[in-house]
Amino acid sequence: MEALRLEQLLALYDPTDPLGMSVVLVKKIDTLETGVIERLLAETNEEANQEKPGLRQIAECLLERWANVSPEQLSRAIVAGSASHEHPFSPHVTTGLRALTATDPELAFHTWQLLPEPLRSNLRRRLIIGLLESSPELAGELYASAVSENDEITFRFDSFLGQLASRDPLAAVKTIDDLPFDQRESAYPKVGRGWAKSDPEAALRWAKTLPPSEDYRVAHSILDEMFTLDREKASSIMATLTPDYSNQEFIEHKLYYWYRVDSDAALAWVQSLDKNPLMQTAALSGIVEALETPDQFRQFLDSVPKGDAWISAWKRWVSTTIESDPIKAAELYLEMPKGGSYKSDQTFNALSRALLDLDPTAAAEFVSSQMAVPRLMRGIASFASEWANKDPEAAANWASQIGPEGTRKEAMADVVENWSKSDFAGARTFVEGLGQNDPAFGRIAAQLTNAWKDQDAALDWAVGLLETTAYPLNPIVSNIAETDPQLARSIISERVIPAVGGAVSAEELTWLGKLAVNSNAATDYASTTEWALGLPEGEVRRDVVAAAVAKWAKAKPEAAAELVRELPNGEVRDFSLQEYSSSLRETAPEQAWQWAMEIEEEELRLRTLYWAAQEWSNQEPEAAAAFVEEAGLTETLEEVGKRVPRYTVRISF
Repeated sequence: MEALRLEQLLALYDPTDPLGMSVVLVKKIDTLETGVIERLLAETNEEANQEKPGLRQIAECLLERWANVSPEQLSRAIVAGSASHEHPFSPHVTTGLRALTATDPELAFHTWQLLPEPLRSNLRRRLIIGLLESSPELAGELYASAVSENDEITFRFDSFLGQLASRDPLAAVKTIDDLPFDQRESAYPKVGRGWAKSDPEAALRWAKTLPPSEDYRVAHSILDEMFTLDREKASSIMATLTPDYSNQEFIEHKLYYWYRVDSDAALAWVQSLDKNPLMQTAALSGIVEALETPDQFRQFLDSVPKGDAWISAWKRWVSTTIESDPIKAAELYLEMPKGGSYKSDQTFNALSRALLDLDPTAAAEFVSSQMAVPRLMRGIASFASEWANKDPEAAANWASQIGPEGTRKEAMADVVENWSKSDFAGARTFVEGLGQNDPAFGRIAAQLTNAWKDQDAALDWAVGLLETTAYPLNPIVSNIAETDPQLARSIISERVIPAVGGAVSAEELTWLGKLAVNSNAATDYASTTEWALGLPEGEVRRDVVAAAVAKWAKAKPEAAAELVRELPNGEVRDFSLQEYSSSLRETAPEQAWQWAMEIEEEELRLRTLYWAAQEWSNQEPEAAAAFVEEAGLTETLEEVGKRVPRYTVRISF
């Protein structure tokens, strides 16, 4: 046996049966001593460039034998071979470490620690994989150390924790405990999924011990894996889980999977929760997500109480039917009880678009039937816009005949916006055909001027409408103000105001004025404020001057303050004081209070004081309360707080 040569071993190689060859080799070298193994390995080095069949397998078998005969000596050979490419053992470092890992994992780990960089980092992943079989706990420790060092192994070896948990769940749990805190969130579900492969009941018990923010996610992973592996066993486990589990998300996931295997048992279990309505709602929500066939939807709707889950089932039935049969989906949608927030834009939009692709007439009839649902106004307008891409004239004629007026206006505006991009002349003919007395005229005419390529022609056309509306001027003035704010102001003063008719509201003109003073290009403080102060006296002048003060209070606060001081008493000054006070609330609430005190009109003064005090209270509650009390306004401002809009945060002083 001592005279055994590599050629003899190669002669045994059968490329069609490498496993059989390996078994023969192992038997042949059972009695070999370390010295013979080293000599044969050296011969494999000499033959390596010849790429002889079986060479690698023979080397692996020799190293496995060495790991059994003398692991300490193999360890020293691995370290020596890693130190120099010239060392005879250098080609066998990686394979030798793998062989050592299988027989003596702790020695393999110690050997790996002695390797030089970057070889040690490169072999870390291989070592962890090998330790999974021979020493899972040690593999977990090594993985945790890699994560703590931000080693890229955490990105290249994402499935490790699941593999570890399937072999040694407790080692996997210990590994999570050793991970940095920010890494644990993604690690929990992986361990749960891996543990479920060997002992799902124990995995679920472990999930219950996790923090509330993690337990339901982990339970979901466990349930998902259970149903992937054995649906019937998973169903039997479902039946044993107690209904008093505190996490509603867990219950929802549980019923989702259970219903898919045994719908009758799942529904019966849900009915047992009649004394726990919150948990029952969660369970029903899980079943809703599992419903697939019409019979299942009908059975569910007929057997459960009306509530959130019942409505969700309706919505899901409609949504799952849209793609396959839009007409049937529309029938189901119309069959749903009238009213209620469940008639969401998302379901409605998807259904109306599907019907439009199939039959525009049927789609229009369906959408028209939903005009009484206020929350669908935007969805109806979006439908009209989609239709305008296909047939703008038909869409416009339909939109012009619908109601209520707010929905009609939105739908027509969206139609004209799309129509004017593809056929401006056709869109203009439609808008002009409506007539200026149509309530929607100003809104849709603004869409037309926004698309008009000839700005001068658009301006002339819009000025010609000033007897009844100024809205079509908004996009024109806005575009001009962004490049030439002085020209925008001149247009308002010289062409708009002189031509305004009695039907044009102050609100429309104020909006134009604000567009002129608030543009990014309006950087000349003096000319902007001078123009605003020169507007005709009244509501428009008041609001535009206040808008100028608000703009300049941030860019030129001292100049804005000087302007406010010089304004004569009256509405213009009061509204400007309010804007200037508002600009100081966050940075200097006490100064904001002082400016607000100068407002003459009582209600406006008190509201402005209230807002200043509220911001002050957020920053320095004790100082604010003392100041308000010293001013003798505590009770007064508390009463003002009751009158502010409901969405605001009310405070007490």
